[in-house]
Amino acid sequence: TKKPQLSAKQEILQAKEDLARIAGTISESPEENITMLSSLVLIAESKNVTVKKLTLGTQLAVYQDIIPGYRIRPLTDREKSEKVSQMVARTREWEQGLLVVYQSYLRLLETELKGTLQNDNT
Repeated sequence: TKKPQLSAKQEILQAKEDLARIAGTISESPEENITMLSSLVLIAESKNVTVKKLTLGTQLAVYQDIIPGYRIRPLTDREKSEKVSQMVARTREWEQGLLVVYQSYLRLLETELKGTLQNDNT
């Protein structure tokens, strides 16, 4: 089913509501709601430049709020095969999921920046 076509102003208002709801939910419990970060990625794919900017700003605020103060890196194959407690396994799973979505956010920022710089040079 296709969504009804919204005006640009309506699309922005709808995006603001969605972004606030999603960001609030993620901030309340990041470990339980990490999958909602992918919703932000989907909203950022909007053709509306204002919606895209709002989404990138929202993602920045959410990541500043939930990223831990220690370094997260991809696990090695050896670390993946190690037997660990349930708590450590859950923490690792959350960190790896966060790492994946944060890397996609950085790629999106890089793409947007390159596009902006190209448009400024022409």
